[in-house]
Amino acid sequence: MQPMMSQYPLGFGQWLQALSYAPSKPREIAIVGDPQAADTQALLNVVREGYGPFQVMALGTPDGQRLAVPLLQNRGLVGGQPAAYVCRDFVCQAPMTEPEGLRAQVESW
Repeated sequence: MQPMMSQYPLGFGQWLQALSYAPSKPREIAIVGDPQAADTQALLNVVREGYGPFQVMALGTPDGQRLAVPLLQNRGLVGGQPAAYVCRDFVCQAPMTEPEGLRAQVESW
């Protein structure tokens, strides 16, 4: 192991990171909205806060092709507003349209 660590130090660090990620239950966050709109940006800012090593995020537009990203399938705007869906293993909590509600979900789950 020692020769590999000294020969490939960056690769070894990535291997350790993958090893810690494998047994985790990552938080999955799907956001649907216009990426340029202020209300969508407010939701994105919540997701970008802090350190989230076991978190994945997908962003889709309301009229865009979302079928290529499974996390975005069957997700849409809520009452005409951008929405964020916080999930684990594709099981999601109620969609959030307000940054404060999204923050609470992200911190508690």
